[in-house]
Formats: sequence, C-alpha cells, structure tokens
Amino acid sequence: MADFFNYLPLIVTQLGSSCKRKDALLAKHHDDLMKLMEHGKISAGTGLHQETDLSRPGATRWGSHLRTLLRIHAMWNAVVDVLAD
Repeated sequence: MADFFNYLPLIVTQLGSSCKRKDALLAKHHDDLMKLMEHGKISAGTGLHQETDLSRPGATRWGSHLRTLLRIHAMWNAVVDVLAD
C-alpha cells in the first residue's frame, strides 16, 4: 500500500512538470470525453465534465489523496497515453 501511495506524487509530478505534457493530458482527456459523449455513454449538462487537472496529494490529508485518485481514475486513459509518449 505504501508503494502505491508513493507512486501517486511521482505520476502527478511527471505529468505536471512540463507544460507540454500537461497540455497533452488535458487535450487527450477532452478528446476522450467527446468520444464518450458522441457514443452516448456519458451525458453533457451544466456543471458536468468540467476541465480538471491533477493536483499533488498532501502529505497528511487523506482527502487530497482521494481527490488525486479520483482524478487519475477519471483521466486514466489520457494519463497512460501521455506517460507512454
């Protein structure tokens, strides 16, 4: 479990340290959302699917770890694609 939570900040740092990677992540996530909307798998509406980014989890706040995990989960395909490049 400790290894798992040690990798979270590494993923966030790797993606957020470069403006190019950060822009690629947001663009890929946007494209993924558009494809899901076109296929009717998710719906569009006010306040849904707003632009988000990954935030570094705090050292003592478990809520920040949860927020980071939820964002990585929501953006998983984009995270994998950007890290693979």
